[in-house]
Order: sequence, then structure tokens, then C-alpha cells
Amino acid sequence: LLGVAALGLVMLGALGWFKGVKRPLPVAASRGGVGARAPLFDKKTLSTFDEVLQTTASELSPAVHAVLRRIKAALAQAAQHAGPVDEHFTQDDRMFLVECLRRYIPDSLEAYLRVPPEQRSHALSPQEPSPEDTLAQQLMMLQDEIEKRSKKIGRSAAEDLLKQQRFLESKKTR
Repeated sequence: LLGVAALGLVMLGALGWFKGVKRPLPVAASRGGVGARAPLFDKKTLSTFDEVLQTTASELSPAVHAVLRRIKAALAQAAQHAGPVDEHFTQDDRMFLVECLRRYIPDSLEAYLRVPPEQRSHALSPQEPSPEDTLAQQLMMLQDEIEKRSKKIGRSAAEDLLKQQRFLESKKTR
């Protein structure tokens, strides 16, 4: 009960934390009706993710906070540009991004918050990093993977442009 009460206080104290990134992640994107795409993230997952970020803000170091802001920006970019699944941006890539938002990041934050605050910055043993360092490593790993998926989205879009180029070149008179 004490943990639930503490989490409630954390949630109340952290409501204004994410002021630097007020813009919500895009739910769906389309190119003026051309090739309309299914949204990468649903609204409920987006709002839940934003709530998790707000509730954990006061418990996180500035370094971890910065990584979370970069992750949110990378997810927003992926959501804005994600097209259909193809040979570059696969269903596994799409699911990884969705699960980052839905489970991977919130689960890491939740595990970190279960560590007593006075123990978060200290290694629990000489062979292990501190819980704070472990959380930062996990989030940076996720950020790297999100950015790799974003590059695949860009590759897919560039491939469409190259296909159009080849098509137009085939129509040239000789």
C-alpha cells in the first residue's frame, strides 16, 4: 500500500514534467489521400505512454529524462513516416516500435521505480552497474533500435521513389 501511495504522489508531482515535448505523437499519417496508411500507434497506447512519462518524471535523473525525450521524438518521427510493411520495414519492425511504446519502456521504468530511491544511484554489487545506469543503458539500447527502424522506414520511402524513376525512364522514347 505504501508503494501504491508513493506512486500516486509521484504521478501527481510529475504531471508537468513533459512540458518540453507537448506535441503528442502522431496517430496516423497520410499523404493527402494518396496511399493512406494504417496508424502505427493507437490513441490509447499513446495516452498511456504519455501518462507513464509524466508519472515517472520526478523520479528520473536529467540524463534519463533526456533519453526519454529523444525516444519520444524518434517514435513521433517513425509514426509520422511509417508506411506499409515491405521488404525494408517489416512486420517485426512495426511490432517492435509498438511494443517499445506499449511495454518495453514502461516495464523498464516500472522496474526502476521499484528500487528504493536511496539505492538507485549506487551499484548493488561491484560487478553490476547502479539501477540508474542500468535504466539508462536499457533506454539507450531501445533508442538505438528505434532509430534503426526509422532508417528502414526512410529506405522504404526512397525505394518507392526509385521505382517511380525506373518506371519513368522506361517510358522515355528512344
